[in-house]
Amino acid sequence: MSYKATSGLLVWIEGDIKGEWYIALDWQYKGFVREIKFGSMKTMCYPTPLVKTEPFTHGIYKYRFHIHNDWNPCFIENMTTKKVREIKYFELGISAHDYNNQTPPKRANISSN
Repeated sequence: MSYKATSGLLVWIEGDIKGEWYIALDWQYKGFVREIKFGSMKTMCYPTPLVKTEPFTHGIYKYRFHIHNDWNPCFIENMTTKKVREIKYFELGISAHDYNNQTPPKRANISSN
């Protein structure tokens, strides 16, 4: 089976099984993009070692993001269950100009052929 993707930002969330990854759900994608602040300078010299975002609620669960060194590695923590999942993100065909003109960056779409 082959897949194709449109230009944009792909965000993947670690699954329960080692080596398993899922495309971020809409609320995960929007929250992550809001917190990582694509298109910003963040720091002028040295990256912030760790940012733990303000907790937020989705459904009956409380979450927060962990962002290391301003950009990665990144994680989403379910504060209710204590489960922490890694986040991987990939930019396909996005330039700095795109970040300046899109808030948030356009989400890439994946489909199978």
